[in-house]
Amino acid sequence: MKENIIKSINEVLSSGLSIKLYKELVTENLTKKIIKLSIEDIPLELLLNFNDDKISVLTDSDHQDVEISGTLSSVSYTHLTLP
Repeated sequence: MKENIIKSINEVLSSGLSIKLYKELVTENLTKKIIKLSIEDIPLELLLNFNDDKISVLTDSDHQDVEISGTLSSVSYTHLTLP
């Protein structure tokens, strides 16, 4: 099931609009970085891979540059309050 969710997320992230937004809004500081996002109150860990031209979700990685963890509500709140 997790693989299907990751596949669906990657399809959305590969769309033209997502790639355009990524190129316009994501700073160069994230390029070639892997961020592990752990949601504590549900069993979910996402590995966000920031490439030169798009973002994708990995199923596994031996390396993470940053790990962010929190509850679903705290992660959602942080996302919604970003400029």
